[in-house]
Amino acid sequence: MASNRHLARIVAMQTLYEWDFRKIKLGEEIPREQILEVLKRNTEEFAKSIDNIDFISVLVGGTLDNVKEIDSILAPAAPEWPIDQIAGVDKAVLRLGIYELIFSREVPPKVAINEAVELAKAFGGENSSKFVNGVLGTVYRNSDIYEEEAEAVEASGGLVYRKENDDIYFLLIKDRFEKWTVPKGRVEDDEDTEKAAIRETSEETGIKDLNIESKLGRFELHSKKDGEKVLKKVEVFLIRTNEENIDMAKVVDPEVKDVRWFKAENAVHNAGYENTEDLINEAIRIITKKHDND
Repeated sequence: MASNRHLARIVAMQTLYEWDFRKIKLGEEIPREQILEVLKRNTEEFAKSIDNIDFISVLVGGTLDNVKEIDSILAPAAPEWPIDQIAGVDKAVLRLGIYELIFSREVPPKVAINEAVELAKAFGGENSSKFVNGVLGTVYRNSDIYEEEAEAVEASGGLVYRKENDDIYFLLIKDRFEKWTVPKGRVEDDEDTEKAAIRETSEETGIKDLNIESKLGRFELHSKKDGEKVLKKVEVFLIRTNEENIDMAKVVDPEVKDVRWFKAENAVHNAGYENTEDLINEAIRIITKKHDND
């Protein structure tokens, strides 16, 4: 048997659907003072067991009060589907879901998304539930709520370089996603970021001769550990070495697939992530400026 809250969401979705249908298809909008009557009628039709319609009123009123902002959030989350081309039921479900997920925040994000998916399964088309789940998942990951709920972890890493005559070479690792990036990892309790950068860089490259020259930059990335969201705040240092040989047998981290030296321009070209490319370009600027001043 469906809970009263679930039934309330059904009524709210039906009311939002009717509001949108009249506005788009019939060229008229239900006056706000009449929405309560529509809501009561839908309650009688779909949820006779609900005595108190306050929760439904809050859902419908909150969604309509914020519908312009809700649509501005929805549009980039479903770029291949302009709002006026989204099926009416799916649109009503998504608007209600975004209101609960971003504006109301009275239930956990997972509950808000799951409730919307259940509505899509019950009242939408064959692919509605997947569509709603994907769009709301994107909205959630792009929201401040995602970062607020993620465990913040301090991490540190290093972009290693060496000079060969006038040429600059950078040392990059290939990660588990087969992308070239900088070595990095969590800062342990007894470490500062510099000590962690040296340790992580050595573990992931096998290089022992590592000398920090300067801070290079910071970036953030989202990951998961044991199913929980983690927000890594990564401090990256520019590290110089005279050690050229690479020995994969000395690489401790099993997720590192390869370690390779790249000439500066090739390092930029092969960078697997935008933040890696930015770090390399900044390193080139720093090293070149230092060389010019020497």
